[in-house]
Amino acid sequence: MSTGIDRRAVALTFLKHARAGQRAEAERLLAPGARHHNPYFAAGMPALLDATEAAAKSAPDRTFEVKRVIAARHYELIENMALHIGRGLKARGFNLLDVEPPPPGLSPENARRYGFSLFSARYGNIYLVRQLLQLFQEAYGDFKPADSGQIVNVGSGVGTSLRELAEAVEHQAGRPVEIEQSQARSFDAPSNWLSVSLAEKALGWHPTTSLESGLAATWRSLTT
Repeated sequence: MSTGIDRRAVALTFLKHARAGQRAEAERLLAPGARHHNPYFAAGMPALLDATEAAAKSAPDRTFEVKRVIAARHYELIENMALHIGRGLKARGFNLLDVEPPPPGLSPENARRYGFSLFSARYGNIYLVRQLLQLFQEAYGDFKPADSGQIVNVGSGVGTSLRELAEAVEHQAGRPVEIEQSQARSFDAPSNWLSVSLAEKALGWHPTTSLESGLAATWRSLTT
């Protein structure tokens, strides 16, 4: 049933108000119960609106151009959601492919703590309906990419803790960063980073930008 709402126009108007720092006007366009897209971001939508006000004040002359508006309901399949799907299937007696079983000797409690036996595959975040449709089409054999190629990781290949990242940001900002520590969630792994060895082997690619230089370039772009 159509609601008669022009979602595209609402989205564009919201972006304009948000960019101008017009919090009240932007907030009136939010659906009842609107939430931040990250369910574990405790500050929620108020913090997002605070950020739009702060951005407008810090860079009032900055402009933006909307390239594309998808006027449809926004669905997300994120790893947190997949976690609950997997548990639900197991609880109902379905066989679920486990591509990350825990190593021998690890207790069930620690296996859950370190994120084992959660997913049949890790696709990253799927933010668009079109991406979700393509995933299902591939799974059922209705679609095959023209060139499957190889999937490679692109990154530094070096692990960085959140504290190390915060300290690096502090160094670039030239002022302290307030850090609030909380208990790890049950599925948080203590450390996790990607190997770039396949990209080096297949493409001859290797990282050339360090975390520090990348942060410095990002800071310059935000402050100049």
